[in-house]
Amino acid sequence: GKVYAVDVQQSMLDRTKAAVDQHKLANDEYVLATERSTRLPERSVDLVFVAYPYHEFGDPEEMLTSIRRALKPGGRVVIIEYAKESKFAPASPPHKMSFEEIRREIEPMGFVIDQLFDFLPVQHGVVFTIK
Repeated sequence: GKVYAVDVQQSMLDRTKAAVDQHKLANDEYVLATERSTRLPERSVDLVFVAYPYHEFGDPEEMLTSIRRALKPGGRVVIIEYAKESKFAPASPPHKMSFEEIRREIEPMGFVIDQLFDFLPVQHGVVFTIK
């Protein structure tokens, strides 16, 4: 399959490409996103993996709309964020989210919780599907 690396910073895409090139992988594509859009083609992905940048989204509603548009039917979104409830999470308070904050922002955008990763020590891991 194809893997899209998506970021709003070209420098992060360049770093990712350098790491991928070291492993001689050829199924990757790099997409420079905007603050409001993933810039992924419609119905092009089965899974969107958002690890730690969700709290940084300047316009979460627009970004979630873009993610939803990019998902194929039956697609999933995985959100990993440091838990605000954990005093051991290695991030400052503005870089943490509570489970309720994640749920309150994502569910109204047409997503439902499919799975919880309750094995993560200081993070919330939530899998959403389209309602």
